[in-house]
Amino acid sequence: TMGAIARLLLVIETPRPYGRWFWVFTASLSLGFLAKGPVAWAVPLVALLLTRFLLWRKPLPWSRLQIFPALLIATLAVGLWGIPALIQTKGAFWEVGIGTHVVERGFSAFNGRINLPLLFYPISAIFSLLPWSAFAPAALFAGERCRDDLLRSFLLGWFVAPFLLFGFYATQLPHYILPGFPAFFLLLFREGMLPRTETRFARRWFAGCVAVPGFLTAAIAVAGWLIPWPEEMRGFRTLFFTTAAGLGGLAVGMPLMPRLATTGPGKRSWKGAMATLVFVLPVPVGFSLGGEAIRRMHPAVIVRDRIEDSLPEGTRLRACAFTEPSLVFYHPQPGGWELDGRFDRAFPWLHKEVNQERAAVFLSREWPADEAIQRFLKNGRWDGLPEKDFTSTLQEGLDLDRFETSLVRGYNVSRSSWVELLLVVPKSEASAPP
Repeated sequence: TMGAIARLLLVIETPRPYGRWFWVFTASLSLGFLAKGPVAWAVPLVALLLTRFLLWRKPLPWSRLQIFPALLIATLAVGLWGIPALIQTKGAFWEVGIGTHVVERGFSAFNGRINLPLLFYPISAIFSLLPWSAFAPAALFAGERCRDDLLRSFLLGWFVAPFLLFGFYATQLPHYILPGFPAFFLLLFREGMLPRTETRFARRWFAGCVAVPGFLTAAIAVAGWLIPWPEEMRGFRTLFFTTAAGLGGLAVGMPLMPRLATTGPGKRSWKGAMATLVFVLPVPVGFSLGGEAIRRMHPAVIVRDRIEDSLPEGTRLRACAFTEPSLVFYHPQPGGWELDGRFDRAFPWLHKEVNQERAAVFLSREWPADEAIQRFLKNGRWDGLPEKDFTSTLQEGLDLDRFETSLVRGYNVSRSSWVELLLVVPKSEASAPP
């Protein structure tokens, strides 16, 4: 979308009406809304407003965008899928997809996340964009003034737009500002190579960004080594060590990066580029390996591994109180799970005499991760009273003689909590009484 806007709005030649870039603009608006909802339209809108009224502050040839025909066609295209979706889901597509996961997330922090208005994303972007954020001052503030450079104004408006859109959004996640990152890299490599850190502030910023990975490497490695991780939390130790290894390579390699910025126009420092690549690669590799260790700790993955080959084909599955979409995602039969938050419905369903086998997962206990960390810092112990405890409810409501049960303990990343689940499956023939 932003590429099409740039072609239509910024080029000197007047584009042909309903030409190629008009249709790219229209199609991208349609597909963007279907993929990610209103944010696909909000980011371009805010970027254009920032460009026109705050940065460039001169008139723009808006008629080139043919905005009303583009929005009309895009709305019709969205409706071709959206209206049947509304009908098929009996309105849940709008109520849940838009009402809950767009509007409500803006007014209440989901899963108890900490909210830092306007501060969260500038801080998280420094880490998300490492090592390139070390050149942020040179990329964002060097060069001609915005009022003298329309392309610069456009790219800065594009980069800042997600920060403003989500700055006061209650549910804050680092990837929400990803739509602005392409603009940062276009500014960063606008001259073909990395910008020079010539000002005192730019040099000090670069030195600070080099020090951050070095400090974090030491702190994370020491924490991973000294913290007594329980068996079910060993994935965090792996994450700590792989993250420390990646950041350590980055801390060593970042001082070599200015070599990329010291060559003349049109010249390339291949040695500096390859050295940078060698030291940057451990970061995604480390996070990938650590992320896989955390994924293996997810209760939905553990449940899947427990039942994947043991249940008869066609077994109906229900999750009660642990209503995580990841159960549906990870199970080999998509849509095989029914998610229900009420025990008074789940118990009769499970005990109902039918020809089809039934299995269920019940939330037994849950501990918020932040409370567990606080307990550990206070008395060196991870255990404590759970925030939710349904063990007595499960003992009273389940006829355990009819089923095989097992406990599943894991870390639920989406809620940042430790959970204990009771997995209830039909008794196998080998374990059934004679």
